[in-house]
Amino acid sequence: MSDPWHDFRLNPQIRPLQYSLTLRIDTKNNVFNGSVEMEVIAHKEVDYFVIHCGDNLTITDTRVYMNGTGDQLSIKQFLHYKPFEYFVIQLAKKSASNAYRLSFDFTSKIEINTNIGLYKASQSIGNTTTGVITTQFEPTRARNVFPCFDEPVFKSQFDLTLIHESIMNTTLTNMPTIDIHPDTPAPGWTTTTYKRTDPMPTYLLAIIVSDYVCHNASAQGHDYDIKVCSNHEVVSKLGYATQIAAKPLTMYEEYLGVKYSLPKLDLVTIPNFAGGMENWGLVITNEKSLLWTPDEYTSANKMFIAREVAHEFAHMWFGDLITCHFWDHLWLNEGFAEFMSYYGIDYIEPSWNY
Repeated sequence: MSDPWHDFRLNPQIRPLQYSLTLRIDTKNNVFNGSVEMEVIAHKEVDYFVIHCGDNLTITDTRVYMNGTGDQLSIKQFLHYKPFEYFVIQLAKKSASNAYRLSFDFTSKIEINTNIGLYKASQSIGNTTTGVITTQFEPTRARNVFPCFDEPVFKSQFDLTLIHESIMNTTLTNMPTIDIHPDTPAPGWTTTTYKRTDPMPTYLLAIIVSDYVCHNASAQGHDYDIKVCSNHEVVSKLGYATQIAAKPLTMYEEYLGVKYSLPKLDLVTIPNFAGGMENWGLVITNEKSLLWTPDEYTSANKMFIAREVAHEFAHMWFGDLITCHFWDHLWLNEGFAEFMSYYGIDYIEPSWNY
């Protein structure tokens, strides 16, 4: 039997159920650190745990517990297998099929304008260049931010807490905020906790730490909140996106007979973002995909916004609610989202005969 870290795919007999993730994001020094505790179920005896961990991530502490009893298990060794970006834990002795908790502390740098993992996107506000923290995890960059089972087949729930500078007073993730503690853990810092997510793969987790402004785009008949957000400099150009945001959701719910299942949906523009990303409950796009005024932009720009909103919102069903087993079937996500977007655009602007 070969070593388990030589298999390109993770062991399907060991599956994550839930992550408790805390991140402290320092935008001044461009570093982040955090901790994650994941509940996993092993469907057979286990002597190794193999998970993903990006080369950029430094793991400073590793522990394994038996779930339920809380007994800590002895670790024989651990290693970072770089060819597949694996972090491997070998137990001191084989353990029975059971539920376990894997606990890690870690640290890393915040990169600038990479469109990968958790990074800082530069933005110009007047004569000043500032930055907004955002994420791009698809396809395999959640592992750059925390150790995880970074394959789409592994759906889990996430409990997320962000520790951030208080001046960055608009923090967004997949779910609504449930608790905010100013001046915690120190003056000038805020600790924000979010509602637990529905089961989803790691690549759909998303984070924004910013001072953005959000417009309400909710509509009658929707029992969830819809917001459209940007930085202060361009917020006046969100009018059209705010006006149309709820429309494709109404159409998809009627056509598919399945309600959008989360309590909120945010649509956020990030400078120089690479295209659009259908994070469940927090769609991120570039400025071309959301900003429009009749004096500055063409009708073609307006059509592009309608298409982008319709396409990314279709992913809330095709890709997010229902997710492909692995990346070789990504064409199903994109194919169905693109197909449905034509219905969405026609509902947004019937006169276009799109």
